[in-house]
Amino acid sequence: LGVAREAWAAAERAPDDDWRRVAALAGLADALGDLKLDAESAAVRRVEVGLRRRHFAHEVDRELSAKAKLAAACARLGRGDEALALRRKVAAGYAALLGDDDTAALDAVVALAESLGDRDRVREERGVLRDALPRARSALGAAHATTVAVVRALAVSLLYGDDDDGAAERARDAADAKALVEAALVAVRRAHGEGHALVDALNAHLHHANRALGPVKTPKGYEPPPETPVNTPVPWVPPR
Repeated sequence: LGVAREAWAAAERAPDDDWRRVAALAGLADALGDLKLDAESAAVRRVEVGLRRRHFAHEVDRELSAKAKLAAACARLGRGDEALALRRKVAAGYAALLGDDDTAALDAVVALAESLGDRDRVREERGVLRDALPRARSALGAAHATTVAVVRALAVSLLYGDDDDGAAERARDAADAKALVEAALVAVRRAHGEGHALVDALNAHLHHANRALGPVKTPKGYEPPPETPVNTPVPWVPPR
């Protein structure tokens, strides 16, 4: 943080259209964010975004990245409406710039879905994730980290969104979440092996899905086979 503040002090007197000024602001906002000083980071980032929009409009990707970071800071500060508005712009901007199947565009959709869920817009949240999942699988593969992020976000929404749903609908949502997670687990294990971090993350979601579904019910009329006695002494029969 000290180095970032020194860099900003050196660039502070530069004109607004000097790249050194905006770069110093970005570095300072990053350093503040790394230390969880979100209020100060958001204030600095807001100035950076304004300068990029006015003087560096040709660097669209950097402006979008700065807006995404500002949105994340706003979300952590509880400014949910502002975070949602920013994330809508970021998702639309990346889709227009890079295509809606690019990794950055799909990551932006996951962030947008998080803000939608935070504002209780669960149906829209699930809609954008369901739309994104086939694109992610096709462009990146089922085992890619971004594809798995889409799966995990959708599974969380299915498991914990819409508390007012009826029991039957909650059960369907939990079953959908379980199927999504199980399919992702197969792909990740095949691509990365059992010890991969994504496997652990998906297993946690699978555990929650199984808990939501409850114990497996025994089909009507089913009779379990008789248990085989363990360590039961066998009577001795003398040889003939």
